[in-house]
Amino acid sequence: MPECRPLSVSMGSAIHFVKNRIANLPITLTESEAKAALQSDIKRFISEKIVAPDKAIVRHAVTKIRDGDVLLTYGSPTAVEMVLLQAHELRKKFRVLVVDSRPKLEGYDATLSDYISMIITDYGMVPPTSVPVIVREYQKEHLLV
Repeated sequence: MPECRPLSVSMGSAIHFVKNRIANLPITLTESEAKAALQSDIKRFISEKIVAPDKAIVRHAVTKIRDGDVLLTYGSPTAVEMVLLQAHELRKKFRVLVVDSRPKLEGYDATLSDYISMIITDYGMVPPTSVPVIVREYQKEHLLV
């Protein structure tokens, strides 16, 4: 995998975890028992290292959103979507600007989601290097309103 694309820290941690679990499986296990044990370990890893931290981020981030806020996100990370949905469920009144760029168009995918599309108020495509300029202009425009 590293030959195709450099590994991120989290990818390296996940690969290390799986290799470690495989190496420590008892030799006496059958193939199906080993697979079941490994699947259980992977599910626990996902729960502890991905799902639980996302929930903690959402709980904290939602407290930072105030009525009238304008939120800007680049693309559409899952944790950000979860924050937006939770804030919306808490009846907070805010606007969302999704900035996107080619080739992935991750933010556009979010606008197609039924729940997220109710929250997103603006969508724009720009090169990633233009985001700081947009932030400054967006702030100026909405500070005067």
